Amino acid sequence: MRFVGTHRFRQLIVVGAVFSCLFAVQDVHAFGKRRVLTKKNNKTKESQAYPVRDASIGKLYDAQFYLPDGRTRVDSGLALQEILLTEIPRATTKLRTNGLEQESGDSDAPKQRFVIRGGITAFEANLSEWGLKFGYHRGVGDIGEGSAVGLDGEVKVTVGRLEVDFYIFDKVRREIVGVGSGDARLLGLNLNVTASFNDLETGLDFVRQQKIATIFRSVVREAVKNLMKDPRTNFLMDWESTVASVDTDTRMLTFAGGARDEIKVGDLFEIYSGHFPIGTVVVNSVARDHSRASYKDDPSNGSLRETREGDRVLIFFKGAPH
Repeated sequence: MRFVGTHRFRQLIVVGAVFSCLFAVQDVHAFGKRRVLTKKNNKTKESQAYPVRDASIGKLYDAQFYLPDGRTRVDSGLALQEILLTEIPRATTKLRTNGLEQESGDSDAPKQRFVIRGGITAFEANLSEWGLKFGYHRGVGDIGEGSAVGLDGEVKVTVGRLEVDFYIFDKVRREIVGVGSGDARLLGLNLNVTASFNDLETGLDFVRQQKIATIFRSVVREAVKNLMKDPRTNFLMDWESTVASVDTDTRMLTFAGGARDEIKVGDLFEIYSGHFPIGTVVVNSVARDHSRASYKDDPSNGSLRETREGDRVLIFFKGAPH
């Protein structure tokens, strides 16, 4: 029997060790860890649909108060209407304003089913250097204490309170569908600012001053955000579309409403023929103004064959919010 020399034996051990290492690190290559190929899950993730809604801005609380100059009256309802027009699109993509509420005799009034109402419930500010307080409390009215002449230039103002409540009112069902509030003290704002009381033509000029406007706009924005977070807003603000086309080859239907209406892939909707439910569909693709969807449980294509152009498309809800 021939024995392998010591040097040859060591070479064999080294070669074996190298092969062992290669097999041990088979998941690693020159560009990092090798990816393990798995079958893709193409199932669309389902989600609660929350399309954008349209609402007009109604008459707000009659919250009026005088400034410490003793002559300028602030109508906070008018001020907040102006602020809402610009802050709603900054606060949410789920609500679209179509302007101020029109009188009932206006031809556009029937389109304005949902109306934003509410307003300031408390505003309190102090001019500590002058010992003056001004503002408004709902249920009390103007809370001003004292007035002064000669408030020249920038004056130090401390905003003690600014609280705003908004709600959306359904003029068809005559019910409130959602509420939201904002409180300046909870937003980490700088409430010690300066303001001018010179040459004010209207009370709106006071609210429009940059530092005062920042406080008002921030609180209004927060109230709108909270309004749209209220789950009842989505549940009770009726949204409806119609089936535009049905394609049995692709097993898809198309309905009006798309990306500009905040519809997303995975959103669930119910299809109705009149008041008769046909089935639930899930959105597969979204264009700017229309979406394509397929029925969730329709292996034999029966629901799709029942669907016709003009059928109603409603939001699918798993249950009513509390």
